Amino acid sequence: MMKKIGMFIVTILISAMLAGSAGAADVLEIRDSEAFKQYQLRKSDTELSKLIYLMDRYRDAKFEIQYDGSWYGADEAMMEARKYLRQNYKNEPAEKFIKLHTYRPYGKEKIIFIRFPNDEIRILRDVLLEELKRLDQVAAHPGVIK
Repeated sequence: MMKKIGMFIVTILISAMLAGSAGAADVLEIRDSEAFKQYQLRKSDTELSKLIYLMDRYRDAKFEIQYDGSWYGADEAMMEARKYLRQNYKNEPAEKFIKLHTYRPYGKEKIIFIRFPNDEIRILRDVLLEELKRLDQVAAHPGVIK
């Protein structure tokens, strides 16, 4: 069983599926997603709302998270991530939260990784930061595709 892992990461990590630079298709995909519609209905300028968006966006994605040397499936990771966010979020910027909680498990040396269905493996923190950047770009320019 996963401890209170920065598995919040996991949820967001799914964003890794969109790793790379945001293209027009990514922007349209974000804007058309149910998660983005919900994000817009919430107080979308809050940092917590951004973190919730990242979890909602990839709720049904297929991925695995390597935490402290063991691999966990998406369902377990998402469940733990929601609990972790509820218990550990302290009104800090989303970027800071991701940097603090998604690189290494607290008190451990091993890096947290995400494995996608195509067997690509990446550092979870990097994937989440990329997806957060995409969200910020889309939210800042709702009618513009870069």
